Amino acid sequence: MRPTFFGCNLTQGQPDYPIIIYLPNAPPFDGNAPPTNTDDTQFSYTSMFTAVFINQAFWNTLGGFKPNATSSDLNWGRCLQCAAIDRAVTPRSDICSHCFAQYCYDPNNLPSLSELPGRKFIFVDPDPSGLQKVARWLEGDNSSLAGLIVAIIVGIAGIVGFIFWWQRRRARLSRYSRVDELREDDEPWKYYRNSLELTRRMSIT
Repeated sequence: MRPTFFGCNLTQGQPDYPIIIYLPNAPPFDGNAPPTNTDDTQFSYTSMFTAVFINQAFWNTLGGFKPNATSSDLNWGRCLQCAAIDRAVTPRSDICSHCFAQYCYDPNNLPSLSELPGRKFIFVDPDPSGLQKVARWLEGDNSSLAGLIVAIIVGIAGIVGFIFWWQRRRARLSRYSRVDELREDDEPWKYYRNSLELTRRMSIT
């Protein structure tokens, strides 16, 4: 989890190979959650995610490594220069010797996680969306607000259901009243009785 130089010290009889500079996908110095260690199945990123990702990669490239510290190495640029020209310059300068002692891989003195204080190693999406955003929101202390939202949704659904029920009830009552009106008007014997009495009166006279 730190920049490392491989092949710093040639031994007699070895071929003249170049120094390999390894830059890891390291977490931020300030203890923030690492945004660059994404899942292999994630193929799309938002603009905000891309900006945070590139910014973290930028600081990983320029920050270097300072043991037991949460800040960047001010000599990292010089150490890169030393690694680039080491095979062509002899002997090494004091600053280059210091850089190689700090960054060169030593199998007998392996680096430890204790040299990276305050670092977080679990990936956190800096711009979650969809279900991930809902899950992250619910992880916070938002239970009361979530309950209020659910209550509002249930209340709205109840009001809408009551309105539909009331409209259907009024429609049924309207149909029943029309049937009653038709029954009251549909009595033809009334007219027949009146005409029969008028005919009887005319025959008597």
